[in-house]
Amino acid sequence: MYDPFETDLSLQFLLKLVDNFGCEKFGILGGWATYFITNNVYREATGREYLKSRDIDVFISANPKFVEKFKNSIRKTGFSPGGYPFRYTLLVDRRSKKIITEKNSRSLPLFDLFYVDLDVYSSKKTVLSNWVDKVIEEIFKGKKRIVFVEGRRILIPSEELLLQLKINSYTGRGEQYKRLKDACDIYSLLFYSELKKKWDAIRNKNTLDAIKKIATSEDVAYIAEYMFGDRYVEGLIRRNFEKFIK
Repeated sequence: MYDPFETDLSLQFLLKLVDNFGCEKFGILGGWATYFITNNVYREATGREYLKSRDIDVFISANPKFVEKFKNSIRKTGFSPGGYPFRYTLLVDRRSKKIITEKNSRSLPLFDLFYVDLDVYSSKKTVLSNWVDKVIEEIFKGKKRIVFVEGRRILIPSEELLLQLKINSYTGRGEQYKRLKDACDIYSLLFYSELKKKWDAIRNKNTLDAIKKIATSEDVAYIAEYMFGDRYVEGLIRRNFEKFIK
C-alpha cells in the first residue's frame, strides 16, 4: 500500500521518539499501533506481513512539563507545523535519508523528498497544538498495553480503544487513501487481535454502523487487494464483517 522505503523510515523515526520519551507519558496510536498488535497473528494466518504505516500518530500526557519537553524536542529534531493544527512534518531527503530544512528542500525535485507526518493527540488542549480526544485519558487510566519492538517498551491503547479511535477516524476521513488504510486496520483489529473474544462486551451502535458502512462499500475491494493481494476474496471479507454485525 505504501512505499517500503517510506514505512521503514517512518518506523526509524518512531523508534527515535520512543527512545526520547519512553512509555510513561508517551505512546503510539493509529496504523503503527495496529501493526504492533496484529502483525504476528496476521502473518501466521496469511504468510504475509501486515501493512506498515507511513504517518506517525502519537498521544502525550497533558502534563505541562512533559508537553514543554516534547515540544522542544520535536522542534530540535526538525519537525515543523504541518497542514493541520495537530500535525507536525519532517522533511527528509530520500537519497541521503537525512533531515533537511524547508529552505533546502526547495532546490530538490519533489520525488526526492519524503514528508514524515507526526499527528499529536492529548486529552486536552496544551501549549503545543494537538488534537483533543478524551479517549487519551482512558489510556493513561489503564486501558492500555505494552508491546515490545526492537527491544523497546512501547505504550499503545487497548484493542478496544484503538478500534474506537480507528472507527472515529474512518468515519471522519476526507482523504481516500487514509480512509482505505483505516478500513484495513479495522478489519485487522477485528480478526487478528483479541477483540473477537471481547466483542459481545464492547459492541455498540457506533461500531456496528461503521462496520456496516465498510461492509457495504467499495472499500472492501481494497481490503482484499491490500491485505490479501486477491480481489476475489472480497465476498469472504464481506461475510466476515457480517458476522460481527449479527
